Amino acid sequence: MTSRLHCATLLVVIAAASFTSAASAQKQQTLPPNLPKIVTDAMETNLKECESGEKPLYKPGFLTVRDINADGKPDYILNYDLFQCGDRVSMFCGTGGCQTEIFASEEDKGYVPVWNKLARKVTFLTLAKRPAMRIDLHGTLCGRNGSERCTLTLYWNGSEFHPAN
Repeated sequence: MTSRLHCATLLVVIAAASFTSAASAQKQQTLPPNLPKIVTDAMETNLKECESGEKPLYKPGFLTVRDINADGKPDYILNYDLFQCGDRVSMFCGTGGCQTEIFASEEDKGYVPVWNKLARKVTFLTLAKRPAMRIDLHGTLCGRNGSERCTLTLYWNGSEFHPAN
């Protein structure tokens, strides 16, 4: 009986060690150099949420670079669902989704923030030949129950994403 107990204890210790090793070996997204200042400033602001000694982890997909306003220039999306401080995951998330910051290029202004709120999901698309983003939000933002679907569609008007089409 004692032998079985020691064997079971050893298996639990090995399994725990394997899990810890797998968790600490998470892949990190390599962030490109020379990001626009507004993007690095936003990232540095949120880095302050990490406690001393906690290593920040940018998981693959944290930063997406793509043209969201059809001007041929890269725009930047920060998805804080894929950011963590040390072992603390989802500290930027809640029932309304995760903190999402979106920066679009604007001819006269460089880069401008176009979204800095919680979102469950953000999809970029073209509607009526115009760039748009569809954002899934907490149901209460549409006057519904929190778990009910709430979708906001914003259209690019040349300088910002706006609800009016």
